[in-house]
Amino acid sequence: IVLSFGIINMMFFASIGIIIQWSSLWLTRDIMAPIFIAGFIIVFFNIGEILSNVYASKLIKKFDEKVVGPYFSIVGSIILFLSILSMNLYIILPSIIIFGFLTSNLLPISIREALKNSKESLPKTISHISSIGFSGLIFGPAIVGYSAEKIGLTFNMYLLCIVFFTISILMIFLMKEKK
Repeated sequence: IVLSFGIINMMFFASIGIIIQWSSLWLTRDIMAPIFIAGFIIVFFNIGEILSNVYASKLIKKFDEKVVGPYFSIVGSIILFLSILSMNLYIILPSIIIFGFLTSNLLPISIREALKNSKESLPKTISHISSIGFSGLIFGPAIVGYSAEKIGLTFNMYLLCIVFFTISILMIFLMKEKK
């Protein structure tokens, strides 16, 4: 089960570059947004993430870890996916804030779940899941860059939603399995 959470982290790191590195280019190239506005996509994503992380403990107390982690992420992925379908900048930018807010606790909760389920020592478990997770940074940028060139940036934005949706579903099953 710990390996599965490591794989979730790997997919998270492999795909997060889509929004951090490629989303501004996507807005200028595919949505025809002015460059000065396109840069806001990263700011908006980070605002959502920071707000969610600031209120994470309150959210978890109110809704539970499973809701704040994978279920929020599923909702965020669907909202972003639908906003991309619109290809409307004024719908996409607020959706990015929502996506950042609803997905930001997925990684910390995944790590916490791995630690809860591990039979190894805390340092060893953290080392293993971090190593597996960060390996996503090795192959992720290459795959994302290749698919951006061959298929398109809009495809990558849809892919981001699909990856987050998929790892959230996997996480729900892993969190059920431990009980």
